[in-house]
Amino acid sequence: MIAIQAVMKYGAPFRHRNTPPIPPWAATVILTNNYLESPFGQPFAIFFGTLCSAVIGVGLTKLFLLAGASGESHLWICGALSVAIASIFMSHTHTLHPAAASTALICSINAEIRHLGWFYLADQVICGVIVISIACLFGNMYARYPLYWFLPPKLSAPKPADNKNSLHQTKTRKS
Repeated sequence: MIAIQAVMKYGAPFRHRNTPPIPPWAATVILTNNYLESPFGQPFAIFFGTLCSAVIGVGLTKLFLLAGASGESHLWICGALSVAIASIFMSHTHTLHPAAASTALICSINAEIRHLGWFYLADQVICGVIVISIACLFGNMYARYPLYWFLPPKLSAPKPADNKNSLHQTKTRKS
């Protein structure tokens, strides 16, 4: 988190924007440092789940704000809708990352983040690169991180023929 905060405070593109701390990254740091085997904390899910959720959150917020004052009073609906759509999207693309849902939500409920607009996506990319890089560096000191860079390997069920043979062997042993 120190690296993220330092970049957001002192990085040239961020200095004049007063980018606030982005809370979802605190949850991601916990996942990448403490639950290295979790599929939710692998780089593909972190990076693309968060980026897609940010696109959904910013896009829906911009649509709601097009309605003017009435849209602003309904941003709480926008937040809930952003989380729901992001969750469905992440489930279908196998990029499920729990902290990414709050990335979609914070776009509509936090005025400072809302003010960033599409620049919020750049924040997410940079924070993602920082968190994944640090997790790879320190995670490999005491364990293996990441377990996989892209989608998790597919686990296959036993073949039906194997089940018949084992059932047949069990019956012959009993007789």
